[in-house]
Amino acid sequence: MVIANIPDDQVFAEAAQYWNLPQLYADLAIANAKELTSVQKKYLRGLLLGYSPDYIADKVHSQANSVRVTLSKDVYPAIRQLCDIDSVQWGQVTTLLEKYRITLTLEQVWQDLEQLATQTDKMYPVAISSRPQVQGLDWTMDEQPETKFKVKLGDKIKFEINLEVSGYLTLLQRGTSGKVICCCPSPLATDIYLINGKTILPQPQTGKSAIPITGSYGTDKFLALITPQPLTLTWLKQGSEKFLSLTVEHLLELQNNLNPSNDYQLFCSEYLIIA
Repeated sequence: MVIANIPDDQVFAEAAQYWNLPQLYADLAIANAKELTSVQKKYLRGLLLGYSPDYIADKVHSQANSVRVTLSKDVYPAIRQLCDIDSVQWGQVTTLLEKYRITLTLEQVWQDLEQLATQTDKMYPVAISSRPQVQGLDWTMDEQPETKFKVKLGDKIKFEINLEVSGYLTLLQRGTSGKVICCCPSPLATDIYLINGKTILPQPQTGKSAIPITGSYGTDKFLALITPQPLTLTWLKQGSEKFLSLTVEHLLELQNNLNPSNDYQLFCSEYLIIA
């Protein structure tokens, strides 16, 4: 959605959730011997959210060249002075200013991702011996259910995905311990392209027959990201070789790739582990 008729200080204001903006603005002013203008701060916040100059221009209904000129003449020089470096590119900004990032927990970033997702009943566990129990789920209703699938601790399951959306899958699981792992790509799923949005974990080529339900009672949560092109995240390749335990930095890198220009779809689901 294009931003119009909104005060500069309210554009990309969500950056304040993740960055210590007052301190950053103050340090940039000292390093550069002058304070950034409201427009320059607006563009800087866009960069801190991982947006490209072209995407920022589209969001603020401005010419892309105008945004790039402002960044090159005013914002990048201030960052160079602050960081004592010779050059800056827009994709380096979040790394260069890392010390101004607000410390977040894994749970906080997961919840932020969940808020961007659409709840679905099209991702669910299937016990090897029987279908999972479903509490109060009406399969004839069109609206999304607010109930949980249920599986028993110690069960062996398959995990079915039937999202009816073709594309490349990144599947994350938050277990009852709070640990987040990458389930696709992983030893359970080496083929990341979904035809018509369908796959079953473990995938046949992995040689694994089922997923054991271990850990403790509680809720396992899932996020499925579907993109038209494979994501170019630093950690995704590792996930295809082993079960990768994700950190806050991993999730933030993923989150920074979620902008409308990427044409992504994000879904969430969960099931309850019972006795």
